[in-house]
Amino acid sequence: MKLNEIFEDDRLTAEDLEQIIAFRSGRIEELPEPLFNKLFSIFMNSGEMPYGTAKARTGDPHQWVENQINNMGEFEFKQLVQQNSGIRGMQFRNRPRRTRRESQYIQANKDFNRSK
Repeated sequence: MKLNEIFEDDRLTAEDLEQIIAFRSGRIEELPEPLFNKLFSIFMNSGEMPYGTAKARTGDPHQWVENQINNMGEFEFKQLVQQNSGIRGMQFRNRPRRTRRESQYIQANKDFNRSK
């Protein structure tokens, strides 16, 4: 089961997709617990997750779900983002937002360079 199939079935929200994007881009280190629980139940019910991994006997379910997200092909991931970028109020940006301090620093450098 692919994540775009899950999203089309309305199992994941736009907020969930944004968290997946943040996880894939490295902005967050691990999936939030509510999102992990949704993905766990989806993969478990579809039969895609091995039973031993789901029961944490032969593998770690957290690691398995994170690997599924990380192993999604880059083309498939970009297609998922493009298809859902305007749906349910989600807006995708290629880079994380700058902090106020970063913006002030950039503006100060621009002003300094103009004054030369």
